[in-house]
Amino acid sequence: MVRWPLVLHFGWVTAAALVNFNNWLALRGTNVVGKETAVYASVGAALGVAGYVWDDAGDIGVVAVVCWALSAVASNGAKSAKGVVNARVLKRVRAVVTGGAGVAGLGLVAKLARHVFELVLYRDLSRVI
Repeated sequence: MVRWPLVLHFGWVTAAALVNFNNWLALRGTNVVGKETAVYASVGAALGVAGYVWDDAGDIGVVAVVCWALSAVASNGAKSAKGVVNARVLKRVRAVVTGGAGVAGLGLVAKLARHVFELVLYRDLSRVI
């Protein structure tokens, strides 16, 4: 009963730490190439942490939170950077963040599909999600 809140909190703390790191870079005047590279590294780090926790502990909660957080960032579309940063850079960043959300989402779908397949295969319908 305690595990899920902790897993979800860990996912949010991970996402918030990466967002805060990128915000810190922006506030200290890092050039656009550095910021863009940091975004790519942050997406990779978020997916890496989520994948590690999923593989190590079997928890998909962190994957769900990372998917949700990346989707939120992608849907914003870097509105605060429009007119300040080149539109092509924003388009690339949005594509990478959207792709990261897609990878996390596909991981969730695969995990749920496998779970349903195992339930059907073993006919253990008492363990329905």
